Amino acid sequence: MEAELTPEKKLDMSLDAIMTECTEDKGGRVRKQKQNRHSSRPYDMRQPDRLHSVLETSNRRHGEREHGNRRERDTQYIDTEEVVASDQFVKISATCHIKSMAGRIAHSARAGRPPTLLAIGHNCLNQAVKAVAIARKYVADSEAAESHGACFDITCQPAFREKMDDERDRDPKPSLALYLAKRQHSARKRGNQKKAELTVASHSEATTVAGALAARVRDRDDVSLTAIGVDAVAIAIRAICHARVFLEADGVDIKCLPRFVHIDKAAMQLSGLCFEIIVEDAA
Repeated sequence: MEAELTPEKKLDMSLDAIMTECTEDKGGRVRKQKQNRHSSRPYDMRQPDRLHSVLETSNRRHGEREHGNRRERDTQYIDTEEVVASDQFVKISATCHIKSMAGRIAHSARAGRPPTLLAIGHNCLNQAVKAVAIARKYVADSEAAESHGACFDITCQPAFREKMDDERDRDPKPSLALYLAKRQHSARKRGNQKKAELTVASHSEATTVAGALAARVRDRDDVSLTAIGVDAVAIAIRAICHARVFLEADGVDIKCLPRFVHIDKAAMQLSGLCFEIIVEDAA
């Protein structure tokens, strides 16, 4: 029987002898060492096949990281054709930054297609319409700065997101979608129609305003709505939605061009919104 291997004897033995001794159990059988798949064995760079495999794997992983980072940067800062071509829906809150939203709308319009704005309630509708009005000004100013003239404008076509009926419109928080689109300026010249300006107040009924608006459109008048205040602006937008329904039987549809106006009232100058109505053939 072999004597037990003491630390003093190990000092006089070679490394190979120590390893051989340690892998044998007491019965003289050689124990199999466990293979660690995360081996710390260094790569043998003298083998061409192994070197090629290592470099190929490294390059592939590096390329995936670069591609991922580049794609993330593109979608975060640049409106690519793929992003512009897809439907874009933006929810508008009552506390959103109007000028930032207007800049986003103007940028998307220049790139190809403006987004669709989703708003619930009068406050959100007011914010959405203001953002569109400012975006129109941004587009006009940028085109004028380039000395080409504003070649396109941004139209707004509101629609109820739920059923277009009176029951839905009596909801204290109506849910609307504002479909924005680019329109050539030359396309909105309609000749010398009679001008009709309808004033919308905070206590106006949306369906009543819609009936008056539809009647002016049937008479081929150049009609617009003027509203001052959050509730009045929201009622004007709702009225346009109802007027679109009223005009379906006539085979026409309407859009609007919102812009800011200043109105003198009671020795005061108030800021409001004007909705210039654009009449088109129904699709």
